[in-house]
Amino acid sequence: QLDNIGQALLLVAGALSAGAFIASASHAARRSVVFPGWLTAVGYVVAVLQLAGALFFPFALFPLWVLVASIVLLIRDTKFTAGSMAESHPERRLLHRHAKIENPMADL
Repeated sequence: QLDNIGQALLLVAGALSAGAFIASASHAARRSVVFPGWLTAVGYVVAVLQLAGALFFPFALFPLWVLVASIVLLIRDTKFTAGSMAESHPERRLLHRHAKIENPMADL
């Protein structure tokens, strides 16, 4: 009987931590405009569904969201420089203005 209790505790704790991860990743991605808006909205929905972690279905959504987020990051257009991305997104303009980019190789 202790095995069943341990598995249930792991299942609930795993679902809560997965939900916390998705919620914080979606929040950070929304603020920095890394993900499109639809992906952050889906991330919030999946995070809330993780609260029902005793069911299998919400657990299946976690790796699916991670897979979609990874694909979106991989196919993002990488030819933009930091300056051109700052011009195209007002949120990035604010971040770019306050960011100090250091080149560690400049002193060599």
